[in-house]
Amino acid sequence: MSIRKPGARLLVVDDDEALRGTIDYALSRQGYSVASADTPDRMFQELERNPYLVLLLDVFLDDGDSLRHLSRLRSEYPDMQIIMMTGSGTIDMAVEAIRLGVYDFITKPIDIQRLNTSVRAAIRLSRHETVSTPEAAASETGVQQILGFSDGIRSLKEVIEKVANSSCTVLIVGETGTGKELVAQAIHHQSSRGDRVMPVVNCGALPAELVESELFGHERGAFTGATQARAGYAEQAQGSTLFLDEIGEMPIGLQPKLLRFLQNKTFHRVGGTRETTVDARVVCATNRDPTELVSRDRLREDLYYRMSQITIRVPSLRERKQDIPLLANTFLQRLRKGQEVEPPEFEAEAMDLLSEYHWPGNVRHLLNVITELVVLHDSARVSVDMLPTDIVQSVRDRHPGDRRQPCDPLAPRSVPRPAPAIQPLREAERQLMQRALTEFNGNVIRAARELQVSPATLYRKIQRYGLKQSAVSNSFSRSGDR
Repeated sequence: MSIRKPGARLLVVDDDEALRGTIDYALSRQGYSVASADTPDRMFQELERNPYLVLLLDVFLDDGDSLRHLSRLRSEYPDMQIIMMTGSGTIDMAVEAIRLGVYDFITKPIDIQRLNTSVRAAIRLSRHETVSTPEAAASETGVQQILGFSDGIRSLKEVIEKVANSSCTVLIVGETGTGKELVAQAIHHQSSRGDRVMPVVNCGALPAELVESELFGHERGAFTGATQARAGYAEQAQGSTLFLDEIGEMPIGLQPKLLRFLQNKTFHRVGGTRETTVDARVVCATNRDPTELVSRDRLREDLYYRMSQITIRVPSLRERKQDIPLLANTFLQRLRKGQEVEPPEFEAEAMDLLSEYHWPGNVRHLLNVITELVVLHDSARVSVDMLPTDIVQSVRDRHPGDRRQPCDPLAPRSVPRPAPAIQPLREAERQLMQRALTEFNGNVIRAARELQVSPATLYRKIQRYGLKQSAVSNSFSRSGDR
């Protein structure tokens, strides 16, 4: 069923008349019925007059206090999805907005394609066409469910937007648990093929002798047990996208057939003689360095170059630790959704410990931890003693002096003290943190270590004080993980 029907009603609330006009024009062209308001009072008047599926609300409307209206909006219009827009959003603000029930958080200047994707997914959710688990919900809604505001994630989303409608074969490289399938789903949903199901083949989960049959299908009698002909995933991907996960595990003997399929979009079923042609875009993924697989003769070099017309590297969670508060709070909200309890919150020390941990299993590991918290505890606050012991111990072993106050921003030991002149405590903290950032060329992790605060705390202070920070390196590399 189409998620967009003529007349789906959207309300845009922003005091910038030009921006309201731009959004109105762009969304109206998609078939939506768009209304607008420039103040909170007019917003509520409009909501009383007409039902709306999605509300697009400026964060800094009403003297920068739009968040205070969220409780009323969620209470009076529980089925309406809220997308917040801001020109200067912070991680803390995004976390609070998500905690209060906001569906998505979009930064200005507004990217219309990004907005369209978010609106489509929000409408699907308003009409209760989503699935129940956070992982499945993410796979259904695409790029806006790739959570984060770090430079690596912003770059990742930009690349997805650019490659989605091309016909190029994409290779996604990233560690286990980073969300490679989510990236593939986002590419698919952003493309013109997004209204079709994307077949997924996990090359590492299938016995070697069955990979060819699963991928290309077989004819009746092709092998023992083949009592009837069966179409493979390649045929099922007609007009859609075919996702080949763990491509480095594909049997070397089958790789020439896959290469031919990538080049010509043609193949033969197992036991068949008829050539089949399909129109399918192919996206592959691996958690290994593909160049190393080539050097070890696990991956054909010609296949590697053919399937990596575009290579996207998904950053590990330890490379984007500033996103952990948003991820943790979002997972907590989703898993608690529907329970008749107050919106849960993390205590500051617990969040700092999560932000300091190295997360070998990446985002999936974090989701598993939050799931355990929800299942084992029904408290409205998450404290340190609720966290897995191995996480707490690992962080404290690396910072033995910070057991009592792991996030005290005024307890530097290795960084020289500021000038002895008496000055406000806030200014002393600002100068000290800026000095540490300058000393380590904007490396937040090293600066935070020397200041003996968590990276999450330092990122919050960077936003609060407007500190200067050098750009984070690009998160994409054609050579894959190193």
